[in-house]
Amino acid sequence: MNDRQEINTRVMKAAEHALARKGFVSTIDILLGLNFISQTGLHEWKIGKFAFFESLIQGNPRRVEYALECFQRWVTHKKLTISMSVYRSVGTVNKKELRFSKTGNPKIEEAYRTHYVSSDLIDQKKEKRTKDKLNQD
Repeated sequence: MNDRQEINTRVMKAAEHALARKGFVSTIDILLGLNFISQTGLHEWKIGKFAFFESLIQGNPRRVEYALECFQRWVTHKKLTISMSVYRSVGTVNKKELRFSKTGNPKIEEAYRTHYVSSDLIDQKKEKRTKDKLNQD
């Protein structure tokens, strides 16, 4: 198996694992799954030890870029629903919005904030809202 095939296989496994576990998957899940970032680094970013997320990424930039391309192809194939998320610092009184990129480029920030949600999870939430509404009446 060549390097690109290996990356693609690992991306699909990481994506499927996150989707099954959480009902959604994000770029962060892929980078964690491929060990391009560590859990420790992610936690330290969330508590404010790093100014921006991209400084945590380790590995050959071409491999990282290719992995993210594979992830986007997988998302398209799965026809997942896009959901935007806000990341805020943890463990502080004044929670601030976290930055992903050094430049703060809106397109880069949006790409990292995007979660891809399983239609099963969306259906479950709709069903719960309907039940909640019926119980209120």
